[in-house]
Amino acid sequence: MGGNVSVDPYSTHIGALAWALPLTTGPVVELGGGWYSTPLLHGYCESVGREMWTVEDDDYFMGAVQEYWPAPWHHYVLDPAYGIPVKEPGLVFIDAGTIYRAPLVLAAREAEAELVVVHDTEDPPVGGRPDWGEPYPGMADACAVFKYRRDFNVFSERTTVLSDILALDMTKKV
Repeated sequence: MGGNVSVDPYSTHIGALAWALPLTTGPVVELGGGWYSTPLLHGYCESVGREMWTVEDDDYFMGAVQEYWPAPWHHYVLDPAYGIPVKEPGLVFIDAGTIYRAPLVLAAREAEAELVVVHDTEDPPVGGRPDWGEPYPGMADACAVFKYRRDFNVFSERTTVLSDILALDMTKKV
């Protein structure tokens, strides 16, 4: 295989999520729903009987994802502060707006998440996102407080998996 690969930058976290999900056991919390993450997390949680929470700050988008993936075990929370609705979640996926990301990384640590998966941890994002203003303020410092870290660098939009609980296999390049 060779040549340039064109990838939707909004989907580059899928490999990290697929790697991390089976390593955890508790509820799954998605902070910022999406057309890639929500169906993946929903399908995985359904297949293994896990509780899932999607937290979103946008009423319109919340209604859209809730309409497509309804289930009694999949809870939807409209919360402008992106609060983590459960203690000791198995996995927290963070794909909320820029100003929220670093504080949410720290909140997921405080909630004692087994794994925290954070989309777009590169600083600054490659190519920039001018509509988002300053990219990911405080992200490097927030990620640095965790004991274990694994970066998924296959694409220019890096996804990072963090934990204080589960030692991550850092020997593989991804």
